[in-house]
Amino acid sequence: MEDSTKIEAIIEKLNKGMQFGLFDDGNKCYFKDGEHVSYSDLWKALHMVHKLEHHHKTLPEICPDTFVGTFKYKFSRHKWKKK
Repeated sequence: MEDSTKIEAIIEKLNKGMQFGLFDDGNKCYFKDGEHVSYSDLWKALHMVHKLEHHHKTLPEICPDTFVGTFKYKFSRHKWKKK
């Protein structure tokens, strides 16, 4: 998949309010639907969605309703909570 297509798909998920988190000690990013996305692509999409320039905000500050946290365990072990 092309980079711009990947980022557009991430933007769509963010705009829909889909939950996501960082798993495997924060090394892998997954959306609730099971899609694995690269951390750098996630940030590119966040910059576009939230019109971020130079900032020092964290994921919980930028996405308080959709970022579920950073976990040591694998994505498959996570129990997603309903919104």
